Amino acid sequence: MANQETRDDALMTIREAADYLRCSRATVFRFLQRGQLIGFKVGQKTVVYARDVKQLVRAREPTQK
Repeated sequence: MANQETRDDALMTIREAADYLRCSRATVFRFLQRGQLIGFKVGQKTVVYARDVKQLVRAREPTQK
């Protein structure tokens, strides 16, 4: 995804989410299987909301003391 400053209501494909998270597509599918991300089908592609991907990142950030 060229512009990583995406709108929260934007949809991301699995590949775009993987690029944003800097992980593999398989890892994104694991997040979906575990319920850490919610995806749905649009045509033949699975998509997720950008806000959910960003929330996943925020949830994994270390807390500051």
